[in-house]
Amino acid sequence: MNRDDNSNFDYEDEDDTHDLHHPTDDTYNDYGDSDDYHMDSSSHEEEDDDDNVEEEEDLDHDDEIHGFSNTQNGGAFNPNSFFQQFAENAGSSERGRNLEQMLPGLFSMINGGRAPNGMMSSMNSRDSRISKLVDNVIKANEDPYIAMESLKELSENMLMMNQLVVDRAIPTEKLITALVDVLSSPFLAAEMELQMQACRCLYNLFEVNPESISLAVEKNIIKVLKEKLTEINFIDLAEQVLETLEYISRVHGKDILKAGDLTCYIQYYDFFTIHAQRKAIAIVANACARVNISDFDTIKDAMVVIAPIFQNVSDKNILSRLLNALYGIVRGVRETDMLEQICTTNILERLLLLTSSSDVSLDDKLNCYDIITSIVANSRVLSRNIIENSNISEVILHCLNSYSKNSNAALHETLMFVPNDILVRIGRFIALLLPPEEDQKISMEQSIYDSSLGTDSTLKSLVDNLTPIFVDIYMNSMDFPVRKYILIALLRLLSCLPKDTLYDKKINTEVMRLIGSALAQNKTHITDDKKIPNDIGVLIVGVLQVIALLIKKSKEDAISLLKREGISELIESFLSVFDSIDKDSSLVFEEIDNNNDDDEDDESSDYDSELEDEEGSYFKVLGSDFDFPDCVKPKKMKFTVFKPKSSDVLVQEVIDECKFILNILNKELSTGSSELKEIRHIVEKLEQMEVDSTKYKELLQYWTVVRDCVFRPDFTLSPFEFISSGLSSAISSKVETFASTTNNNKRVLIEVFGEKLIDFIDILQAALTRIETFEIIDCGLQGSEGGMASLGKQITIELIPTSISEEDKFTKSLKPTMISIQCISSFKTCCEFLKSRLLNVSFVESMLANETGGINSEEIKAIKALNDSDFTFKIGEDPISVNETIFGAVFKYTEKSQEDVKELWTKPHSIKFTVNLKKLDRFEELPDAENSSNSIEENISDIEHDNDAPTDAPLEDTIIENVYELEKRTEKNLTPVDHILYILKFLRANMDNSDIFINSKLSAKLSKQLDEPLIIASGALPDWTLYLTRDFSFLFPFESRMFFLKCVSFGYGRLIQLWKNKAELGKDLSSDNPILQLGRITRHKLRIPRDKIFLTGLKILDKYGSNPSILEMEYQDEVGTGLGPTLEFYATMSKDFSRQSLGMWRVDNYNSKIDESDGDTNQEYVTQLLFPMSIDPLVEKRGKIKELFFYLGEFIARSMLDNRILDFNFNTLFFSLTHELVRNQKLPDYMANVEQSIDMISYIDKQIGNSLKYMYENKANAGKIEELYLTFIVPGTTIPLIDNGDETSVTSENILEYINLLISGLIGDGIKQQLLAFIDGFSKVFPYSNLLILSPEELIDIFGRVEEDWSKETLYSCIVSDHGYTMDSTIIHDLISIMSSFNPKDKRLFTQFLTGSPRLPFGGFKALKPKFTVVLKHAEDGLSPDQYLPSVMTCANYLKLPKYSNQEIMRTRIQQAIEEGAGAFLLS
Repeated sequence: MNRDDNSNFDYEDEDDTHDLHHPTDDTYNDYGDSDDYHMDSSSHEEEDDDDNVEEEEDLDHDDEIHGFSNTQNGGAFNPNSFFQQFAENAGSSERGRNLEQMLPGLFSMINGGRAPNGMMSSMNSRDSRISKLVDNVIKANEDPYIAMESLKELSENMLMMNQLVVDRAIPTEKLITALVDVLSSPFLAAEMELQMQACRCLYNLFEVNPESISLAVEKNIIKVLKEKLTEINFIDLAEQVLETLEYISRVHGKDILKAGDLTCYIQYYDFFTIHAQRKAIAIVANACARVNISDFDTIKDAMVVIAPIFQNVSDKNILSRLLNALYGIVRGVRETDMLEQICTTNILERLLLLTSSSDVSLDDKLNCYDIITSIVANSRVLSRNIIENSNISEVILHCLNSYSKNSNAALHETLMFVPNDILVRIGRFIALLLPPEEDQKISMEQSIYDSSLGTDSTLKSLVDNLTPIFVDIYMNSMDFPVRKYILIALLRLLSCLPKDTLYDKKINTEVMRLIGSALAQNKTHITDDKKIPNDIGVLIVGVLQVIALLIKKSKEDAISLLKREGISELIESFLSVFDSIDKDSSLVFEEIDNNNDDDEDDESSDYDSELEDEEGSYFKVLGSDFDFPDCVKPKKMKFTVFKPKSSDVLVQEVIDECKFILNILNKELSTGSSELKEIRHIVEKLEQMEVDSTKYKELLQYWTVVRDCVFRPDFTLSPFEFISSGLSSAISSKVETFASTTNNNKRVLIEVFGEKLIDFIDILQAALTRIETFEIIDCGLQGSEGGMASLGKQITIELIPTSISEEDKFTKSLKPTMISIQCISSFKTCCEFLKSRLLNVSFVESMLANETGGINSEEIKAIKALNDSDFTFKIGEDPISVNETIFGAVFKYTEKSQEDVKELWTKPHSIKFTVNLKKLDRFEELPDAENSSNSIEENISDIEHDNDAPTDAPLEDTIIENVYELEKRTEKNLTPVDHILYILKFLRANMDNSDIFINSKLSAKLSKQLDEPLIIASGALPDWTLYLTRDFSFLFPFESRMFFLKCVSFGYGRLIQLWKNKAELGKDLSSDNPILQLGRITRHKLRIPRDKIFLTGLKILDKYGSNPSILEMEYQDEVGTGLGPTLEFYATMSKDFSRQSLGMWRVDNYNSKIDESDGDTNQEYVTQLLFPMSIDPLVEKRGKIKELFFYLGEFIARSMLDNRILDFNFNTLFFSLTHELVRNQKLPDYMANVEQSIDMISYIDKQIGNSLKYMYENKANAGKIEELYLTFIVPGTTIPLIDNGDETSVTSENILEYINLLISGLIGDGIKQQLLAFIDGFSKVFPYSNLLILSPEELIDIFGRVEEDWSKETLYSCIVSDHGYTMDSTIIHDLISIMSSFNPKDKRLFTQFLTGSPRLPFGGFKALKPKFTVVLKHAEDGLSPDQYLPSVMTCANYLKLPKYSNQEIMRTRIQQAIEEGAGAFLLS
């Protein structure tokens, strides 16, 4: 970005940057008065040329590859012709490629090793030259200088060769021998430059011909190179040696280990550059990947140097390598005494610290846990060390909280974002850290535990702190491996206390919460399906063991809790079921291989069995393509924790445990029976109470009775008692009759319950967790075939034709066809396939019927004119929509038939179809193909398309239809779960704290269900996911609901892209992977004029609003592309929709105070919260305003679809009313609760709200009403509320009518049409009803009203420094200090300068993608940094900041840049 020369500043920037010159801003035309207003399709097409909207379509295709034609004369290869083309292309070589150097090798490959005539002599000349160079190297002792120059030339030549050319041109063995001699020769030891060139030549040879590494190793190259590192005299040589050895270590790590003395590679670690440090550590890590016990002495010596590096390293690459080294060491050296010699306390503390660091990758965290787990499993001394010296509970909490989306989030909210692999590792770590439980029914015995692992107080503290964490993990995970490990860890945790130590009541309560939920959930598994998964049996036995342990440790408290929680009834039901299993051999556990406890361990052999010849697997075929390894991966550790269990053993163990527990419970007297009888009596009274929710005293009396019933003097009702007593259904039936939200409700709840209101909600949540039985369904694919991979699977179907009439000769001529088709394809694909088949049949039959070869053209026309609606499909007797996916139809039929869903993938499925061929005379006037094509082209707008644009809409462009078309529950089919849900919904409507209403178990279930993208894409989600997210969305955290919305609303392509992002896939997938083909979203690039953004934007919405492609904007006469211009377009459109002149929004005309909180003081724009203005039904402008609201809805939905940032300041009531309209098809009855309606008016106009409140309170006082001198018009407007309203005075007789009409005019009929238009426009992109999953408060935050966090703490955690700066740089500290002190206006300016939008995305700086990065901007041409302004790359959120001399100059330059740098995207 250049400025005038007389400014003494030089401003530089790159593509996608803000220009410091402001273009002349033309004043916007008033939309309402514009002659170009009419937005029908024809007017758009006519005006496209005027607005110069140009379109490009970006299909993300590769650059064009210029090839050579190598066939002629029927396709035979002609070398001379090929050479001529090649030579011509070589003369105009692009990208600086030296094609002449490539010719010998190329012709060697394509011509059987023979070059064309004329080329042989040059190749022989080259080979002779290389042989001469090798000979010079051999004679290095005679002339070191010539040898060095020869090595340089050889190295350069090898850089331009491939393996085939090297094999032919270079005598590899001869060269390697010569290089080894040079490096080992005492005579040449002082020739440092020669030594470095020899080492570099060796490295280049290895790169181009990896097979040569084995030959070099045989010639003892490792020992020779090691000697160069014992004493370093030339640092460049040392670093080249390290680089060469690192390359060798990738396939010969074991040889490096056998060579001994690993310390020589890292003894000068601190003197190396970061690049050399990485290479040195990589050598050690590769060598240690496959350690044996016999290597212990070498490892012990190396650990002396490795340990301090590991404790202090900050580089992520080095840390990851060191963890791989430790992983291999600990895996290979499992002898107790050996581990205790090499694993110090500092190493253990460092490992634990890394598990909780947010800067450490998931793989590294998993390695840390595996290393620690292996250590504690094999050393009692080290286990005791960890227990006594480390705060394990704090470490685990920090690890879990590192995945939190919100610093204030409760643990149960965070757990749904923690990877299951981490939870498995935590459970296994604690299970192997502690001694085994006394009665090991489900775990293997371990012999190293022969004494206590700590003092009683230490162990008690460990139990008290870890138990609640493990209970939360168990209850919030739907993953069986997680639950198994957590359960065994909990068993050992509860068992580790001395026999005479009692549990705290809090521990008993926490564990009882787990027991009730676990048994209730597992009960559904054993009653719903005769084939019980083996894991279920293990969990049941484990939970029963926990119960027995509680009874043993705290008998009195445990028995009381067990009875009050209804556990005894559950155990009796288990005993009954398993007794029947014992007697009926058909009821058995589904056998699952439990021999391998670690799902991650794919190595069946023991750790002592070493890998086969490491390099053998890499070089199978000469010249074949292969990926040279980046490192040596250590084998996965194997942990044995669980006993393998047969079904008969599990059944008997469950029966024995149930009988043992019931025998103890039945001996104890029943407690609390009298209290429960009293509660049931109170419940009967509650059911008979008549309560008027508008009367405060009646509400107070009712909720007081409820409180006294729940919170008894001696005890508090348990969740089980709350349900079984009938209290839940009694309260539910009553709150349904209450107004959902009133001031009376809020006041009463706070006054009656006080601080116990949260306890009441906890009881409700526990009850819901206990009794819900919502089922998670899967697609029948597990492991590597499940998840996102399932979207690329194929399914086999048989298309069977059925005739609809005797005259249907075409269908009769078709035979059943077996096809394999992508499971996510819709039946529209089958329609196209069948049309093609019908055309083929028609052609063949016409040929057979007419020897002259004539074809019945009318029949061809009839077939070609078939629509998708002319095909009907059935599976069984169930009709199938053509929009249904193949998998969806088959899956639903399989579920209906109660078949195993796993069999869906193993057999073909019969699909019957019929074709409705129309009468041929309908098609007599069909245009021929050419005319048809022309007519279509005439309807295409004059926007230019890329030549490569696809002509058909791919499947992923389809937007999933409305998922919320479910029948509402009625009182007749309400379940206990529904009763709890309705009570929670009532309480949520009257409380501000939303976090306490999140149900962790249901959130985990929803998250688990969303791990099945094929189920989502096929519209086969279970009803409970739709029912709960629609009507009880408060049960789920925002992140889960937002992910759900994107999954079900944004289309197949975005669903697949969303999953690829979630799984961090894409880069590692091959180009022909079906997942990539499915998830390929088209991009439309539109070039628009800057001076007509709003009108052009409306035309774009009209034409592309519902287009499933991603829309990107560019500005005419500006070179900037990408995210920056697009975000600026959305920000500008947001601002223009807020213009007063549009007449869309209420304006506070009598309040002169301007809200400057966001820096906008322009009177042209509405500065108060946006809410629709009441419109006069007689005014012509009404239609235009409705159309604007339609475009507004479309614009907002479009921004959500493409994940763009908006800059609106909506009133919450706006989305509250749109939600109400969609949910109930009508607005509220405002007169049913006038006081509440007046409160709603206050949200949009406080002055009118106060006036209405005054009038309503004095409605019977004629004097006070008449002295107001009001008429029947909307205050502040001329809109009449009745005919001749401006002439009709408001009196005490008609005051209620006036209040009713005014409320209706402001938030009822006066704005209903605008709201409906907004909903219709939004639903053009995706159904507005899907938006019900988000609350109005959340929506206004998403659309721009959220409060942004610019604190120093946040900025330090979100800014990335690079290319010249670190986070310790003074410049970074000054920048953060300046940014944190910005006023609201400067925050908007800076954000727009950086990103293109004046608003940060929802989530603030943490949600910026790519991350906000600050790099050094270098001064040039003799200018100082102070003479430069900062510049940006908006598409990458890249700030290029000069190294200013002080903070004040930086502040001045930044201020100038953000004020002048907006308005254009230009190159410097």
